[in-house]
Amino acid sequence: MLLAHKFDDPQVNLSHELFLREITGFLADQLVSMVLYGSILFDDLCPGYGDLDFLAVVKGDMSEDTLQELIDLRRQLRSGEYGVYCRMIEGPFLSRRMLDPSNTGMAARAR
Repeated sequence: MLLAHKFDDPQVNLSHELFLREITGFLADQLVSMVLYGSILFDDLCPGYGDLDFLAVVKGDMSEDTLQELIDLRRQLRSGEYGVYCRMIEGPFLSRRMLDPSNTGMAARAR
């Protein structure tokens, strides 16, 4: 189990677990941290309306090809084949150094 926290809704847990497996499999040791935020944490998520918000932190800047592969991976999860909650997962992938406001870098927003 990759989740540090389990939610009451097992479908939310399955969606997050699938997403984390896909991302950790793709990014391997480049993934530093994945943080959930937003309405899910306050038990105020509305299926089909809200988002399951995340922020992923990676070790270094990602190439344009890597960014496109992440977008494609996310698009596959949003297909509807994996349920409504996978369609709701949304957030950016930022390099660790981008968390320092004095630096710039490339980010991908998983839409």
